[in-house]
Amino acid sequence: MLKDIQPNVELLVSDVRTSILENLQRRFKEAGIKNFHAKVLDLSDDNVDQILPRNQFDNILLDAPCSGSGTWDAHPKTCTTSRKRKLNTISRCKNELPLTW
Repeated sequence: MLKDIQPNVELLVSDVRTSILENLQRRFKEAGIKNFHAKVLDLSDDNVDQILPRNQFDNILLDAPCSGSGTWDAHPKTCTTSRKRKLNTISRCKNELPLTW
């Protein structure tokens, strides 16, 4: 959507997972998006300043990690296959009581 609004925008995309960037590159190709740079990068790494040149950015889009629990209505089996420890961690993060089994 940003590319539609600002066609000349230069994109820098990063993720710690190569597979995510490969998927994104495939999707960008299908959408005709060519002007981008992809980096396997952990932005929480203490050495990120050495890896990523100091740049000023006009826009930052963040796809923050989440529990995925929002998809449970559409895919109920996901709820039953999630690990107890992971679900308890999510529960504590939401300031709720841990889940019981």
